[in-house]
Amino acid sequence: MLGDSERQDFYSSIKQHGFQENDFELTQQRDPTSGTGIYAITGTVTIRCKLNGKENTYRAGHGSSWPSQFHNDLAQGVFGNAST
Repeated sequence: MLGDSERQDFYSSIKQHGFQENDFELTQQRDPTSGTGIYAITGTVTIRCKLNGKENTYRAGHGSSWPSQFHNDLAQGVFGNAST
């Protein structure tokens, strides 16, 4: 469900805020689809900071902005500080 650019943005944000890549765990959950035909792939991404257990879930998929929301949350200290 996640594109390469989304993952790159995720890891870039982590590094920009002084964390290490392995400080975080990313889990994706695809929404179930109903019927057949053309539809947008959507779901959620849950990101957990292994250093302190803080986590947040973001809407993901076509048209989502979860990488920038995650970046803003890091900047606001939602996941704590890299030195925590």
